This record gives sequence, structure tokens and C-alpha cells, in this order.
Amino acid sequence: MVNIWECIDKITEMVVEATPHMPADLEMWRLRMRKAITDLFELPTGDPLASKFNFPIYTDPAATVHHPQPYGMTDPEHLQFGIQITGTLANG
Repeated sequence: MVNIWECIDKITEMVVEATPHMPADLEMWRLRMRKAITDLFELPTGDPLASKFNFPIYTDPAATVHHPQPYGMTDPEHLQFGIQITGTLANG
């Protein structure tokens, strides 16, 4: 995951190197940016905001899950499929 503060610091350093006569202004900009966008990167709390739209999903209680047979595979494909399934289950 990208850390936004590291990105802002890196951009600030690059601009300071390119224009060494403006470091005080850039430091102030960096501090204002940190203060302005701090809440954008916090985890949400509470319930989501209410919406005027409601999109219900209607399901049939008597419905069953359809499990079709996998398509035909050659022996090497079947072996590779087994290896991938075993690896996925092991990572679990």
C-alpha cells in the first residue's frame, strides 16, 4: 500500500532539489497538504450515509446453487489445475 505522506515528502524533496531557493515555501505547502487531507486516509467509522435510493436484491428462497461440471481438460491441464487448487487451499 502506498503511503501518501511518503509520496508528498518525496515530491517536496524533488522540487527542493530542482528549485533550491524555495524550501521554506515548499515546507509550508507540505504541512498544509498534510493538514488538509489527513481525514481522506482514515478508516471510515459508523454507518454509511443514508441514500435516497434503495436497491434490494430479491432472491428465491427455493433456489439451489448450480454447479456445472468443469470443461474437459487434458492431462497436463488437469495436473496444473490440481497444483493451483492445492496451493490456493494451502494459502488459505
